[in-house]
Amino acid sequence: MNKTLALYLDGPLQSWGFESRFQRRGTGLFPTKSGIIGLLAAAMGIDSRYLPGDQAALAAERVALKPFAELQFTAYMLPRLRPAVMRRLRNVPALSFAEFLDALRLDIRQSPHPGDEDEFLRDAVLPVERLEDYHTVIGTRRASGDVDFDATVESRRAYLQDARFGVLLTGPDDIIGQASSALENPQWGIWLGRKSCLPAAPVFAGVFHDPKAALESLLQRAGLPKDWPLDKLARRADTENWESGQDTIADKPIAFGAAVGHRHAPRRITVRQPFNTSSGYGLQSEKD
Repeated sequence: MNKTLALYLDGPLQSWGFESRFQRRGTGLFPTKSGIIGLLAAAMGIDSRYLPGDQAALAAERVALKPFAELQFTAYMLPRLRPAVMRRLRNVPALSFAEFLDALRLDIRQSPHPGDEDEFLRDAVLPVERLEDYHTVIGTRRASGDVDFDATVESRRAYLQDARFGVLLTGPDDIIGQASSALENPQWGIWLGRKSCLPAAPVFAGVFHDPKAALESLLQRAGLPKDWPLDKLARRADTENWESGQDTIADKPIAFGAAVGHRHAPRRITVRQPFNTSSGYGLQSEKD
């Protein structure tokens, strides 16, 4: 029997590796499957730190990761309401989406504001921004194993600010059980893509019998009406077959310790942006 594990990803900064090259370390606009399975691997204590050429350890990691990499993966962007809106509307989770929208319209109509439902929502939601930080590091270890105290390594690293996501992992009961137990008592630290991006709330949000109940729980945890329409949530999800997908990204983990080019497999996904626009709730495009 399949069950769904819900993850709540909230923090001041998040960074999900996407087309990172050399000194420029980018971030996608959504959690990657590689990043989420890596988070689970850390919680379970799956070790990818072994010497190059240790084929037995590499094979063991492949075997350990495979059942988790095969889980059905869906990531939703959970809108973050502006603090002023939360203060004025009060107790939003107790409202239905229709009641929330009516309250929002009444609140906005206190000042002239022509527009439709989507414009009201855009104004009520805090936009997600991508920022870039410039890093310099000295005393880096070279491929030879020597530490170079004279060279300065420069890098530019991108982060998402004010982002909040709900991730659903659906699969066999025993695999979901292993992952949920590890998240409740992780062996190693877990973070939102990069070690500097610590969660601001517990990541484990529960195990559910179906994805709908899991999403409703995540919406309530985010302080939103639990019946928030799916067509007004930005989403990335695995597809059941290649033809139904809209994009392909190489983020399905095989073995994190493998050589570059052999760590990930391609993953076919569907993409949904609310309001039929490229920007959604203030989201930039993936390649901005």
